[in-house]
Amino acid sequence: MTARKKILIVDDDPNSLLLLKTILTKSGFNVVAVSGGKEALKAVDEPDAPRMIICDWMMPSVDGIEVLKYVRQKKESDYTYFILLTAKVQAEDLIMGINAGADDYLTKPFNKNELLARINSGLRILELHENLLAKSETIKDFAYALTHDLKTPLLALNMTMQQAHDGTYGEMPDRYKTILTKSIDNIRLLLDMCESLLSMANYDQGDLKLDIEPVNLKSLLDECCESLEPLMRAKNIKLDPAPGKGSIKIDGDRKEIFRLLFNLVSNAIKYTPQGGQIKTHYKELEDSIEVGIGDSGPGIPEDELPTIFERFHKNKHGRRTIGTGLGLYLCKLITDLHHGKIEYRASSLGGSEFLVSLPR
Repeated sequence: MTARKKILIVDDDPNSLLLLKTILTKSGFNVVAVSGGKEALKAVDEPDAPRMIICDWMMPSVDGIEVLKYVRQKKESDYTYFILLTAKVQAEDLIMGINAGADDYLTKPFNKNELLARINSGLRILELHENLLAKSETIKDFAYALTHDLKTPLLALNMTMQQAHDGTYGEMPDRYKTILTKSIDNIRLLLDMCESLLSMANYDQGDLKLDIEPVNLKSLLDECCESLEPLMRAKNIKLDPAPGKGSIKIDGDRKEIFRLLFNLVSNAIKYTPQGGQIKTHYKELEDSIEVGIGDSGPGIPEDELPTIFERFHKNKHGRRTIGTGLGLYLCKLITDLHHGKIEYRASSLGGSEFLVSLPR
């Protein structure tokens, strides 16, 4: 008998508890019966705890709502279907129970057929949840396999082509170098896609654990710009960096904030035309630091602004579509994890500007 077919019943009324147990046992369920809220809290912590609970609302010491809240706070991947058993029939009470996290309710005295119908409805939902979870794990495994199996040969190919371009294997005609340069750029784009897919899988599955430490925001942005300088030089883009050499520190995950800033600067480079300009700035607010990255590109049409931070967002017109459509989505996720905010506005350079505010 699986945990999904096991049912935990909780009721301080021994007659009601016995009736529930008898009906469910005869219907083929593996029943765990406890006579109070404290015993229920112990039962849901067991390794093979039931994924369906029928719990009386009114109980001494620990009532049904407290049990329900405890179950919902566990945040386990296997969802628990919770049915409140209650003599309350007022709409306000039922709304309170549903808002607390109950999936369904059953009023006392209950009808046997209604009880089984509600249980079967819950089992269908649990089965649907398990199927969705399995598909989610498949997508996650695919993302990891893609980044692992594809990223390594791409890195090797990129290095070999760069060495050939630099003359390691002998001189070559300029027209070959031009082809190699375009090919190297395309490989870098594929590597970026792999990294974005892996990051999205980690964020969506809640696998990411932030390593919080003091971070110099200014030096981190300078580092991003320096690493992307070859791309700016190739397009003859002028960088107008924020003035000053001071230290602007916040508490955050250095790796993830670097990814956030790198995505925004890289995005600005992609959409800035030949001979264009990129400008960065800092602004110290009362309880946060604002970083702005603007470009002289075509900007984003107003009708697309509500969806620019959604995953796989693609532009219908205006800015040229490049990449997976995950860059700004990841930027939003990273900002949210740091309890900050990110927003868009028209740049003073005529294009787009993204403003990121992170708590001090």
